[in-house]
Amino acid sequence: MRLSTMAFMGMAPVGSLVAGSMAMQLTAPQMVRIGGLCCLVGALVFARHLPALRAMIRPLSATRGRLRDTAVRAQTAMEVSLHAHH
Repeated sequence: MRLSTMAFMGMAPVGSLVAGSMAMQLTAPQMVRIGGLCCLVGALVFARHLPALRAMIRPLSATRGRLRDTAVRAQTAMEVSLHAHH
C-alpha cells in the first residue's frame, strides 16, 4: 500500500473525531460548512502550488521515459482519430 494512501486513510478517523467533537459545540450543518470551506482552501493552496509541483515532477518523468511514451500514445490516438473521420 502506498504511503500517501496510508496517510490519507489513517487521518480520516482523526478528522472524524475532531469534527464530531466540534459538532458537539456547534451544529452538524455548521461543521459541514466548515469542512467544505477547509476543502476549498486546501484545493486553492494545491492549485497555487501546482505549477511548482509540475516543474519538479517533469524532469523525473522525462528521465523515466514517461513523457515520451505519453506523447507517442497521444500522437497515435490523434492519427487514428483523423483516419476514422475520413
